Amino acid sequence: MAAALVHRSSAGFLGLLLRGLGASGATLTTSCVPTAWTAARVTAWVAGICALGALGGAGAGAVLCATRPSCARTFRFWRHMGPILLHYWFAGKRKGESEAAAEERLKQLHQIYAPVAGHLIGELRGVFVKVAQVV
Repeated sequence: MAAALVHRSSAGFLGLLLRGLGASGATLTTSCVPTAWTAARVTAWVAGICALGALGGAGAGAVLCATRPSCARTFRFWRHMGPILLHYWFAGKRKGESEAAAEERLKQLHQIYAPVAGHLIGELRGVFVKVAQVV
């Protein structure tokens, strides 16, 4: 028995998804879909797939970090350095701001984060020290 896929959104991700499935008009009839799929139902399905993928990725990451020391070290590095790099990214020069004010804000960030980064890189050693010397 064929079912109908109702195309309610023409813009955005959902519209692209439905057009990609072949919904050029108002409905798409297909035999592989058991019931009527509304836009909300397709969105819930996509969200469920994304959540399942995130859960699987987290599980795979946990297994890799438990079995491979290099993966655990890399994860530890990014767990600490990621927020620091984001803080620097968002603290960059803003529109209408003088160069001196931006330099002062970056100096304050250097005073806060230089000891943290130095201590972390000193603990991790190896290639992390070599990369820090270049940067």
